[in-house]
Amino acid sequence: MSYCHNSMIYFIEDVGSSPKAQNVALRDLPLCDILFVSEKMVIGVGFDCNPMIFTSDETGLWSFVKFLDERKIEPSSSKYGSQLSEALGKLYGQSKGANSDNVESSRLRGGAHENCISCIIPLRKPGESVVRRFSTSGLDGKVVIWELDNSIGIPQ
Repeated sequence: MSYCHNSMIYFIEDVGSSPKAQNVALRDLPLCDILFVSEKMVIGVGFDCNPMIFTSDETGLWSFVKFLDERKIEPSSSKYGSQLSEALGKLYGQSKGANSDNVESSRLRGGAHENCISCIIPLRKPGESVVRRFSTSGLDGKVVIWELDNSIGIPQ
């Protein structure tokens, strides 16, 4: 079982007489929804506009792996200014076009979603135990279908 709240994701393993709980603090914005891809992989979506992959190792410890829609970060002359502009833009709900020409979030540029992802739904054939395709929908009005490739290495 897992749930998310307040830039944290909580994992609860209810096996045996004493349940084991673990939380992972996010350095990014809060999640709105999660999807178990397998017993050891979760994809979370939310205010970062980019699905996040979490996996469990052989000892049962969960950790953030990467953003699914990762893009290469372009060098910026003012990293602090860029981060500040991005945070203020998110705070005041400005679109990316409203930012100054020189200061734009490199992480959000070119992503599939431009606003909060509010829902994630598995797309699997009957009888499949592992999710390889899923869709996300966001407040930007987009519905995106994602396909997990073999390079991610979905743990069973």
